[in-house]
Amino acid sequence: LTLSEIFNEKVFKIPDYQRPYSWEKQHIEEFWLDLHNLDDKRIHYTGMITIERKKENEFYYIIDGQQRLTTIMILLKVLLDRFKDEDWIGDDYTGAKKIELVNKFLYKKSGKNGHIIKVIFGYEKDNPSELYYQKNILGLENSEYQSNKINTLYTKNLQNAFNIFTKKLADFKRDKLEVLILKVIKQLKF
Repeated sequence: LTLSEIFNEKVFKIPDYQRPYSWEKQHIEEFWLDLHNLDDKRIHYTGMITIERKKENEFYYIIDGQQRLTTIMILLKVLLDRFKDEDWIGDDYTGAKKIELVNKFLYKKSGKNGHIIKVIFGYEKDNPSELYYQKNILGLENSEYQSNKINTLYTKNLQNAFNIFTKKLADFKRDKLEVLILKVIKQLKF
């Protein structure tokens, strides 16, 4: 399945018993090369994802594949940040507005003032990585994360991945950014 097929009205959480984000620069660079070298018309088998349904229809635990998925979500966030909410990404038939992609893969805001936030992919609630991910990666202002909380090796790895992708994409024009988004959501197969 593609990422677009997997993230179909589902919420994914990394359970506490799984290893937090441990990818370092070498892993991120290897992923980047695979994605960057992927032909626009080819499919790339990316690996296995094992999920387990929790709390009937509420969310799915990611049992295997959390490192790769976390990396992809960070990359998607950096890519989508370069577009306006109403920008159209993709072709006329299968494309979507940026805000629709944010809602499908990253988070949804609801309520009168958008104060209710449902994170589509993340860690369990009481994990320091979850709070860091919401505040520093997703940029969600109402996160409970406070900068005086102790940063861990895993939160540093999250920030490192974000910084690497931000730097790599700094000079990319809209068309190249759009191609990368489509590769991530439609050409990577799990």
